[in-house]
Amino acid sequence: MFMIKTIIFDYGNVVFEPVTEGAIKKVIKKYNVSEEVALGLFATRARKEGYRIRTGKMTAKQYWKAVGKKLGTTHKETMKLRKEILEGYKPKPGML
Repeated sequence: MFMIKTIIFDYGNVVFEPVTEGAIKKVIKKYNVSEEVALGLFATRARKEGYRIRTGKMTAKQYWKAVGKKLGTTHKETMKLRKEILEGYKPKPGML
């Protein structure tokens, strides 16, 4: 008998509404960083932190530490930003 061992969800605008663009705009405005820095943190195509977290080349702990360092935020501020971003993921109608 075949047994399902793993279920993979594609967050790339399939199951959930995209949040990357909004996160990039928010970070640029709130933390006064360049678009290049924000893209590096959140966009896969920049091949920086955003790419490394999505491809398993860094842990979530390493990722958020890097985000805080690039933005110059305290751990508490970084965790608040993390919460805001993660709460932005809303399922598309009919997907769940």
